[in-house]
This record gives sequence, C-alpha cells and structure tokens, in this order.
Amino acid sequence: MKNPATRELVVKLMREVVAGAASVGRIIPDSVLEKMLNDTDRMPPYRTSMKIDCDNRRPMEVESIFGNPARAAKSAGAEMPRTEMLYQQLKFLDQRNVDAASSRV
Repeated sequence: MKNPATRELVVKLMREVVAGAASVGRIIPDSVLEKMLNDTDRMPPYRTSMKIDCDNRRPMEVESIFGNPARAAKSAGAEMPRTEMLYQQLKFLDQRNVDAASSRV
C-alpha cells in the first residue's frame, strides 16, 4: 500500500469492483473504498487467506472471489479488464498447485 504504483492499481481494481457491482444493482459507496484504504494503511503487512492457500499449495477461492463476480458483471455489460487479468493469473497459480499436488499422489 505504500508503493504509489501498487496503490494506484489497488484503487483502480476497487473502482472496477464498484462499477461491476453497480452493473448488477449493488451499490458500494465511495466512503467504503476510502475506509478500506484507510484501514489497510494502518495495518501491518499481512498475507491474505488466498496468499496463504497459494503458499501452502491448497486450492484457492479464485472462482468465488474473482471469477463469478467478473462473469456476472460482464453479463450485465460491465468491463473489468484488470480484475479479469488478475483472475487469469490466479487461475494459473491455482492450476499449478493442483498439478503439483496430483503429481505427488
């Protein structure tokens, strides 16, 4: 969050989520974005649950957190290119973990 380039990406991703939510009738006020950014600024660095799952080679919740919402927004006419790119990257990492786990069996 302290790096300007990654913070800008986070804000753009959040704005995509707001637009995607609006496309399916869910309104997320700007105040929620600001609160999330401010709360995160005050937190020490941490690994998200998805990062922990990835590091431990466990299945990640890629579909429920990224895939399903992106598809719902797209079907409602909203474009979420950054979110879709992140989704594709996470699908790659998730599949890599699945493949590694199946080769150990």
